[in-house]
Amino acid sequence: MGAAIWSLLDGRRSLAEIVAAICQEYEVDAPTAAADLDEFIQDLLTEELVQFHES
Repeated sequence: MGAAIWSLLDGRRSLAEIVAAICQEYEVDAPTAAADLDEFIQDLLTEELVQFHES
């Protein structure tokens, strides 16, 4: 799932849109997808592989 999330982190999609895409692709519920996304993004932020900008 990490590769799918990585490809969706293009700066154009909101986190809600990414959660929806994960739900559709992997047939998981929104809370599970949101938790997985949050954990993945936190790991990327910790490793300084991405930056978060509020819009």
